[in-house]
This record gives sequence, structure tokens and C-alpha cells, in this order.
Amino acid sequence: MIGPIDYQAIMVATSFSPYEQLVLNALDKNASKVGAASGHDIRLALQAAGLSKREIGVTMGTMVDNGVLERLKVTDADGLFYMAYRRVTLGK
Repeated sequence: MIGPIDYQAIMVATSFSPYEQLVLNALDKNASKVGAASGHDIRLALQAAGLSKREIGVTMGTMVDNGVLERLKVTDADGLFYMAYRRVTLGK
């Protein structure tokens, strides 16, 4: 018997460009318990993978514009804030 089909994995594997897949992988690797990762951590992972700052900015901006990612303003305990990203959940 074959186990359940992971449709989300199929969608991810077939509908995103290689750069977008790198963004999603970096986000998953650096995500907090609420599913958000700092933009800085994502950019560091993408630069390590060989993407330029321009390629990173264009790719992440397009993913936000297309509703794949959302930007969050996160305030830390000291009152400082940073930009974070998380996947947009279906049905939102």
C-alpha cells in the first residue's frame, strides 16, 4: 500500500523557480516556532548559495507580491525591530 500523497511537496517541487526554492529552503531552515525567519538570516543563506543582493531582492520581492511570502515587523525585547518573512498560509 502506498502512503498518503504530500500535495504540498508536489506543489513546491513543480511551481517555484530555483531561486524561489532556495528562498523557501532558507526560510524553512531559519524559521522560528511561529514560522518566521529574519530577512538577514535568509539573505545570508542565499548569498552563501551564490545569489547576488539584486537577485535576492528581486526574488523575495516577487514572492511577497505574488502572495507566497509575507513581511512581518518583529519587535524584540529591547524595543528594536527587524523585518522577518513567513509563508502565507492557505485560506488567508
